[in-house]
Amino acid sequence: MSWKTTTVSANERWTRRFTLALTIGTGGAAWIGATAWVLHQQRRLNDIGPTDPCPVLVLGCRPGPALDARVAAAVELYHRGLADRLIISGRGECRAGAEAALRWGVPGAAVTQETDARNTWENLSKSARFLPDDRVWIATDRWHLPRALWFAGRLGLEAYPRPVDRAQRRPPVAFAREGMSVLYGLVRQGRDAVTG
Repeated sequence: MSWKTTTVSANERWTRRFTLALTIGTGGAAWIGATAWVLHQQRRLNDIGPTDPCPVLVLGCRPGPALDARVAAAVELYHRGLADRLIISGRGECRAGAEAALRWGVPGAAVTQETDARNTWENLSKSARFLPDDRVWIATDRWHLPRALWFAGRLGLEAYPRPVDRAQRRPPVAFAREGMSVLYGLVRQGRDAVTG
């Protein structure tokens, strides 16, 4: 989720404001709790997957080392026979991810690009149409997987984690940001449940 989106709906503005108010109103306790949940959940991840190959969804991020690491993890699953296709999701980054997958030996027929998603929820919801059933690997950073798996469950997907462990310049910042994103996701889910 980007907090710097240029065009934002009234619902998204309300969700952002409420998330901020909740964080401030609880003295940061809501954010600390969400961040603690991320830390706890990411330690419990493993590579247990389906018995038959299924697609692997690469959650988008800016082209660069993070996207390359996510695509490399997906390509590894493909070459090991655990994934039968790659779905690269994200508005601007899917092309760079697909090009990397092709360079690393995945045939073009096994790479699908989802070009509309702007955040984790949309990565999953917009990519679901490419799945032959509800099973999917999710390749993303370890700190990002708890939220991605939670969202996949909300969408009725049977998701398998493919954690990407990579050196980061500022891991505490990544976990802190992810805590805020989890809190934002909770507020959005609540808003959607109320407004239908």
